[in-house]
Amino acid sequence: MAELGTDAKRHKLEYDTEYESTPERVKYREELNRERRKRGIYGDGGPDISHTKGHTLVLENPHDNRARHFKEQGTLKGSPIEIAFALLKSQCR
Repeated sequence: MAELGTDAKRHKLEYDTEYESTPERVKYREELNRERRKRGIYGDGGPDISHTKGHTLVLENPHDNRARHFKEQGTLKGSPIEIAFALLKSQCR
């Protein structure tokens, strides 16, 4: 992802803060934290607990869980030159 300007970064932080404080997101995090406490893995690192489409909770590798939203662009941060090159390469397709 290209570098965000300071205004864009500030706006995203404000939006994320507001979004994560909604009752739905708080309830979602509480449910996951409750399950981690129940399984005795809260605060120990280890696997994430995530929701499935079938509304069950499963243990999952943290990298797989957090990388799911970045399938196209990857999760590793690169240098600005690598990011620019990847962006140009994707636009040429």
